[in-house]
Amino acid sequence: MGVEVVRADFDDVDTLVAAFKGCYGVFGVTDYFDAFDREAQQGINIVDAAKAAGVKHLVLSAGAENDPPVVLLQHKATAAAYLRASGVPWTVFCTSFYYNNLTLFDAFTRDPRTGGWRFYMPFPTDIPMPSVSPYDIGAYILAAFTHPEEWIGKDMNIVNEYITPREYANAFADVTGSNVAVIETTREEFLAMKDQPFTLQAWGVFNWFIDQHDKGVPFYDVQLAKRLYPENQSFHEFVKEHSEVPAEQPMMIQCYRTQERFSDNIAA
Repeated sequence: MGVEVVRADFDDVDTLVAAFKGCYGVFGVTDYFDAFDREAQQGINIVDAAKAAGVKHLVLSAGAENDPPVVLLQHKATAAAYLRASGVPWTVFCTSFYYNNLTLFDAFTRDPRTGGWRFYMPFPTDIPMPSVSPYDIGAYILAAFTHPEEWIGKDMNIVNEYITPREYANAFADVTGSNVAVIETTREEFLAMKDQPFTLQAWGVFNWFIDQHDKGVPFYDVQLAKRLYPENQSFHEFVKEHSEVPAEQPMMIQCYRTQERFSDNIAA
């Protein structure tokens, strides 16, 4: 296919420079759950390497800045701030809750009494969550690279839709024809979880979702996402594509193992 695969280490700037040499553009993505407190430095290393390699356009996956800081977002936000001041031609890409993250929260579980499904998310049942299909990310990044005149020096804050946990459950029920019992969570119940172990350390992010909802000014632009990629998926369409994939698939198994790893880290 004409693709050259090279090895690089986010903790080693020289390997990144070597990987970036000759590239017009770079899409940089760091992983908090791989790097933890090293994530901000890894993002900075990507910026420094792009500058040294003469990259013409660096798109960096980032998180929104928050006060007080949210642990899952603050390292990405630090790297994004560094990029904006670096002199490297940049676009900062911010998105949010991936549809498939529901598996990490065991949101859908079988009800042995009825043979149907139960749906539970540790988030207020009727407050919208900014959500995105992982399959659409590449199209959004491609739009940044193919239209540099529009996107260099800009933030791209997009999701496919704002959807409540109840709407997640209803879409699953509609597509699969299954009975889905929604286990509801109130705002008060969610707030009471603040100091409890929380899957993926996501309480702060979820609380930020609620704060943005209360302000009434969406941080993410759904209409922009549709303009950049008119074929982007709703959750309803995402379920149609994956409704027949059994839970025993390797990707699903990896999700559960990942959840256990993060839960252990939180408890420690």
